[in-house]
Amino acid sequence: MQVQACYEILKRNKVRLEDVLKWFFEEYLSQEFGANGFRFNPPSEGTMMAEKCRTISSEMDGVLKQFRMYVQDGKIDRELFEMSSSHTIFSNLSGFIKDKYAYGNSDDIRHEQFLLFSNQSHLYYIRKTKNKYNRFCDLVIQEDVSISDFNGYQQTQIQWLIEKDIVIESSNGYLKLNGPKAFILKDLYDHDVICPHYYNGELRNVIDEWYKNGNLRLENSLFSEPEQNYLNYELNKSAYSNGHDLRNKYAHSTYPENERVQFMDYIKLLKIMILVITKINEEFCLREEAIEMMEET
Repeated sequence: MQVQACYEILKRNKVRLEDVLKWFFEEYLSQEFGANGFRFNPPSEGTMMAEKCRTISSEMDGVLKQFRMYVQDGKIDRELFEMSSSHTIFSNLSGFIKDKYAYGNSDDIRHEQFLLFSNQSHLYYIRKTKNKYNRFCDLVIQEDVSISDFNGYQQTQIQWLIEKDIVIESSNGYLKLNGPKAFILKDLYDHDVICPHYYNGELRNVIDEWYKNGNLRLENSLFSEPEQNYLNYELNKSAYSNGHDLRNKYAHSTYPENERVQFMDYIKLLKIMILVITKINEEFCLREEAIEMMEET
């Protein structure tokens, strides 16, 4: 709905969203980062909706291949690019940034998340607060509780969290969370991925420590694994048999005849193009920041 609203508002103001996408690749990247050679040819105004969907899907694949070539070679060789006909696999796309994403990689991490944040954990209920809270993290943050407030079977798990330095027993006997570690676990619990480059100080130290001891694994892909799953669900059936298959059904002319459905498919494809642009722009911005930091040191 947001993309459709943006599309319609721009159209009323005589601006085509498709032209904004073209500007990003052919002008912005060159002017802002000196990245030349990108080409993006959006569907024209008078094109039938089914053809618009087919074109935008094809151009999406093209700009991802161009970005992959730019990352690998530092330039876009048009002759070599035009010889490329391989299918784009989202999990195989990497960017400039090393160790861009971090994922939970141990049973300890998963169990810590469950005990702290899940409403299926048995740690949130104690006699004095009863059902006031449904997560252990909320109970510990909002109330002054000590380990003696819990039953024996609960104390075993809390003691394990204390040994893992996720929960701290203060000098007055009250339980509290280790702020940096709990923050990272919550981010990971909510999104299934964390982005180490947006952490610093003690938070980054925790990520480095957990990576070294095997609690986290780091990846360099352009898209995070949840984003890859989303893209595969929307665009093809490589991972999900019930996926929307937007790219393939327009490429192979198995799309629905209903033009309203075609229009909504087109809006979805534009939304995905905006995601692609956001991720590519992030890669260039993070690379610039890294270069500036190296120059300062």
